[in-house]
Amino acid sequence: MNILNMAASAEKNDATLGYLTWFTVSDVAITRESLQEKFKQAGVDLKHMPRKISPVDAFRRATTAVEKKRQEIHSEEGVVVNVLVRNVKSTREKVVRTVVVEKVSSTTETITYKAGEAKLVYDKDVEDFVVESASKDPLVQAVIEEAELIFEHAKKHYNGRHLRDIVQSILQTMSPIAVRPSGGVYFVPVCNEMELEALVRLLRLFGGGSEGWMIPLRNNDEGKDLVRAKLRDHLEAILRNMKEGLVNDKLDAWHAGELIDNAKRQLKSFSEYQQLLQEEMEDMGVVIQAIKGQIVAMVEKAAALASK
Repeated sequence: MNILNMAASAEKNDATLGYLTWFTVSDVAITRESLQEKFKQAGVDLKHMPRKISPVDAFRRATTAVEKKRQEIHSEEGVVVNVLVRNVKSTREKVVRTVVVEKVSSTTETITYKAGEAKLVYDKDVEDFVVESASKDPLVQAVIEEAELIFEHAKKHYNGRHLRDIVQSILQTMSPIAVRPSGGVYFVPVCNEMELEALVRLLRLFGGGSEGWMIPLRNNDEGKDLVRAKLRDHLEAILRNMKEGLVNDKLDAWHAGELIDNAKRQLKSFSEYQQLLQEEMEDMGVVIQAIKGQIVAMVEKAAALASK
C-alpha cells in the first residue's frame, strides 16, 4: 500500500480525513528571541515555547563537541592522538569533566593515556565555565579555547536537536499516529488542521533546509482502512510499552510517570478517532481496556518507586 498515492490531490473539503505529515529539521542555531518571533510569525501558540537553555546543558554540549579523533603528530611517526572528554562528577553545585589524551602508535603497537590534562568545571554558584587546571600541551590548550567559544554560543542558541524535540512536542498535541513502521510519516486528524498548518510554517521559518509537509488524505474506504490499521498498531505499541515497563526492574519513577502520561494522552485521542471514522471500532475495545488496566498497574508501581 503506497500511502502517498492515497493522499488527496483535491483542495481541502469535507472529504478530507486528515493529513499525512512529515518534516526535516536542519542543524541550525536559533536564539530564544528569534525562536519566539518565529512562533509568532507562524501562528504557533507560545505555550509550546521550550524552557530557557540550560547553561549546564550548554557546558556539556560544548565540552563534548571538542573531542578530537585521529589527530596526527608530525614529530612522532605512526602516532595519532584522540582527545577525549569524560565525566568525573555531577552535583547540585557543579559539573566536572576531564580531558584525556590518548596516543595510539602503529609503530610500537601501543596505546598510552594521559588523564587529567585539563579539569573543566561548570560552577553553578557563579554560573560559569571554569578551567581549574590544564597542561601546557598546545593541543589541550586549543581544545579548551574551542570549548569556551562553543559554550558562549551554545548557552544562547537552540540547536537542531532542541528544534526537533520542540516540533515533536507540538506534533504530539495533535493526536498523531505513525503510518510507516520506521516512523517519520504521521497521520493527523483534520480537526487539527490549523495547528498543523502553523507547525509547517514554523518549520520553514527555521531555515537551513528545514521543511514540513502536510498532504490531505481522502475520506474514503481506503483512507479509513489505513487510519484504522495504523491506529490499532499504535494502540498495541502503547500496550506493549506499558507491559515492558511493568517488568523492567530498572524503570524509575520519572520514566514510569512518562509512560502513564503518554498512555492517558493516547486514550484521550481515541475518541477523536472514533468520531473521525464514525465507527465504534469494537475490535479495539479489548486493547483499550488492557491499556487502562496497565495504567492502573503502572500508577501503583510508580508510587512504590517514588516511596523508595
